Amino acid sequence: MADKLFLELVSPEKALVSLEVDEVLAEGVDGEFGLLAGHSPFCTELKPGGLTFKSGGDVRTVVMARGFLEVSDNRVVVLAEKAEFGTDVNVEEAKSLRDEAARFMEENKLTDSDEYRAAEAAYVYHSARVEIAEKSGN
Repeated sequence: MADKLFLELVSPEKALVSLEVDEVLAEGVDGEFGLLAGHSPFCTELKPGGLTFKSGGDVRTVVMARGFLEVSDNRVVVLAEKAEFGTDVNVEEAKSLRDEAARFMEENKLTDSDEYRAAEAAYVYHSARVEIAEKSGN
């Protein structure tokens, strides 16, 4: 049995990660989970937030909007709507976009509208960007 996983993380803009890793930590819609070599196959939807991977002594975190993850034969494939390394986040921009979404939600109480749901998703995503950037020392 191999002792590594091969991680591929892609978004519509670019392939962000393509390398062997020791461990992957992520948050699916049903909760947080970790992956090591030999993990059984499965597929899940990912919540907006961070995906952390460890390779040797290096630990990196990618912040993502929604996504999907599939594990099979020591290969992890992540398809993300948007993704960037926590160290690359423009914190001021992320805070501004988060606050803009919060203002929209406060001013527009029609929670069943498409616009409200889009603002809510933007708030969650940009909040995660800020949190992960700050944890990444950005």
